[in-house]
Amino acid sequence: MNKAYFFPRLIAYLIDILIITMIASMIGRFIPTGNALELEQEFTIVQEKFQQGEIELEACVRQIALISHDLDYALVPVFIVEITLLILYFVLFQFYQKGQTLGKRLMKLRVVSSEEGRELTMNDYLYRSFISNALLVNILLIILVLFMNREVYFYINISLQIFQFILLLVIIFMMLFRRDGRGLHDLVAHSKVIMID
Repeated sequence: MNKAYFFPRLIAYLIDILIITMIASMIGRFIPTGNALELEQEFTIVQEKFQQGEIELEACVRQIALISHDLDYALVPVFIVEITLLILYFVLFQFYQKGQTLGKRLMKLRVVSSEEGRELTMNDYLYRSFISNALLVNILLIILVLFMNREVYFYINISLQIFQFILLLVIIFMMLFRRDGRGLHDLVAHSKVIMID
């Protein structure tokens, strides 16, 4: 059983995300989002006003902060559906398919335990998803948008998004340059991705 190289893992992940995105968009059509469209239009108007010099940067940022909070608040049901789909697919489905998603199956990959004689548990797959699929950050953002001050939420949201981006870069760097090809999510979950025949 050989370690999986970065490129097949990337292709498998893109296939899986495409599947999740398609399912989420189909379900999303039936989820009420309140005034989300109006808020998106407001967002665009504020950006245009700033570009045309009608408002100062400080006023622009403040208005965008408030609109961003209200928009995320309106989209909470959509975010919950997306998180649920990620858990169903990358945790439950992958667990019951013995370490394979549809993308991994197409690319002939499997997630297995890095420890000899140990099987991965559902919790291991959950820990992987907390990191690699931004589940933890997205769950935190839902909690924060529901209970936090509108302006403070905007800055914490940006900080968490930057943190998640850095985490993604760390994962990619580790997968590319570690001898065993394991990313941070693999280390946390005691897992590795292998090529299968």
